[in-house]
Amino acid sequence: MTDIILDNIYLILLLPFWIFLIIMCGRFFSVYVNKKIIYFLTLFSSFLGIILCGTALWKLGSERVIESSAPFIKINDFILSFGLYVDRTALIFAFILFLTSFAVQMFSISFMKNEKKTYRFYALLNLFNFSMAGLFFSPNLFQTYVFWELVGIVSYLLIGFEYFKKEKSLASKKVLIINRIGDTALLTGIILSSYFVYEYSGNLSLTTLSFSDMPAISTLVYAYTSTPLFGVICSLFIIGAGVKSAQFPFYTWLIDAMEAKLPVSALLHSATMVASGVFILIRLTGFFTLEEILLKGIAILGLLTAVICSLSACAQTHPKKVLAYSTSAQLGLMFFAIGILNIQAAIAFFAAHAFIKTTLFLTLPREDEKWNYINFVLFLISGLSLSGILFAGLASKEMLF
Repeated sequence: MTDIILDNIYLILLLPFWIFLIIMCGRFFSVYVNKKIIYFLTLFSSFLGIILCGTALWKLGSERVIESSAPFIKINDFILSFGLYVDRTALIFAFILFLTSFAVQMFSISFMKNEKKTYRFYALLNLFNFSMAGLFFSPNLFQTYVFWELVGIVSYLLIGFEYFKKEKSLASKKVLIINRIGDTALLTGIILSSYFVYEYSGNLSLTTLSFSDMPAISTLVYAYTSTPLFGVICSLFIIGAGVKSAQFPFYTWLIDAMEAKLPVSALLHSATMVASGVFILIRLTGFFTLEEILLKGIAILGLLTAVICSLSACAQTHPKKVLAYSTSAQLGLMFFAIGILNIQAAIAFFAAHAFIKTTLFLTLPREDEKWNYINFVLFLISGLSLSGILFAGLASKEMLF
């Protein structure tokens, strides 16, 4: 059974995309689509993602990798492949993605029941899962960048779902513009790395910057460049990751994203868009270990963000803004863990933060409601856990230090 799942692991990517197409094409061609069918298909997609990722994570060994690819673009000797790269890191990130997405989608059924054009909202949720899963399972940096951009575009559409409201439209535009900085930095780093490998290496297959060859690629780039130039390339990667994960000084976009609806805020802050920066740093650790100053820079950036955002959160009165600042602070601690090469702690911290932050957002009262007892208790317990006093928050912080 598990072998069948591993052989069909590509369904993790295809199913959310198929359901996105079903929902959008159904509305485009004026085909009647029942809301219950949309709910079922969306929840089924996330539930199947949980089953596939969980089973594959249990079956796949710590050293085993499933990789499959096919040529996508060929320019002379340069062949760019499109496919899947499945290892335990990608499965952990994807498992948490689908688990939190399932909770958010369940919450959205009641939250969005009186909204117009809910079909578009659920279509975007499926497209978001597809783009995030595609980012996690990309076999090379070029494909990662494609899904990196797609994540940004879908996030823009989700934040600006109520585009007819001026404040929400402006917030989504600001998020998109600030993220362009990080996207440009990442793309520049990718192109420079690929250029030096292509120009000086005899093995042209490495120019696609595949993750399976990343140790060799990072060594080659380090050997073919001067120390300052290598530092610039790695700094571009760090900037790209820092912007996406709302690190100092780019964390303001995450505060503006609070204009989005509550389910969208829960999705963006838990295990999805902001996790992209942490994930790409883990994938590119081979680059940073070649120069100790780069690791120190990542650690300092993370600590600086954690301190600044924690102090800023103390000055806020709106609960969503407090949670937004805390997200940047917690991601800062993940950057710190990567900077001290404690990758296990970073992943554990990421998992704990995802579940805690999802609970915090989903238990917040709506604008026209007051706290009820159950939600208040869950919010309090989750807040204490996020602070490192209880449960997963305590365990992850103990691993960090």
